[in-house]
Amino acid sequence: MRKAKPKERKIHVALPDDVHQKLRVKCALEDVTIQEYVARLIKADVEDLELPEKTSANKVGIEQAKHE
Repeated sequence: MRKAKPKERKIHVALPDDVHQKLRVKCALEDVTIQEYVARLIKADVEDLELPEKTSANKVGIEQAKHE
């Protein structure tokens, strides 16, 4: 049997041309794809964030927090 892949989400990010060009150069120098580089940055940034347990009450609380 095959091992199930973890669920992944995709995002779209708009960047100014000069920032995109610098990002391409940076990734080439580090020999990584833009996808790998950005995913690594985001993962490091949210690493210490604790998610609440998945319940309907928490979902309502998160939605309310967004509007405060």
